[in-house]
Amino acid sequence: KRAEAEALSREELALRRELLGDEHPDVAATLQDLSQFLRAPGKMVESEATAREALAIRRKAFGNEHLDIGHSIHCLAWVLNQNGKRAEAEALSREELALRRKLLGNEHPDIAFTLQDLSLFLRDQGKLAEAETTQREAVAIRTKHLGKEHPDLRHMFHFLSELLLGQQRLAEAEAAVREEL
Repeated sequence: KRAEAEALSREELALRRELLGDEHPDVAATLQDLSQFLRAPGKMVESEATAREALAIRRKAFGNEHLDIGHSIHCLAWVLNQNGKRAEAEALSREELALRRKLLGNEHPDIAFTLQDLSLFLRDQGKLAEAETTQREAVAIRTKHLGKEHPDLRHMFHFLSELLLGQQRLAEAEAAVREEL
């Protein structure tokens, strides 16, 4: 029910703007949610503009070193990648990764998710070797936190196997699939 969610989000945005003003962090949160509801054909330009506005408000409110900035960067990067602006999505994902590493450390579980997103953006640009390296780091972090047998690792090994297949490294892809299974 994307249309209903979008309508409610627009209503919430109007109320928050009226009550809190245009530059309040809660307005940015609503803009960010709205941006996600707009990630559909015919609405991607508005989705991108909305995500950019959310990030700008948060940067103004929090500066550049706050976890909410990382979340806004993450959302904008996905919109950009979906819009075909893959190099910009990659650059933002790298910014998000640097920020999260600075604030959370190199081994925090959220780092693995950011690395996986970066790996996807790299893959979408045809940078398979770099995507593989990035994905391997993501897998290592998640494995350290969850253990090798955790079911959440399945999709990470699956993606790694796809990256290896794309490079015609069949034996390594098979090993990754076996890890997935």
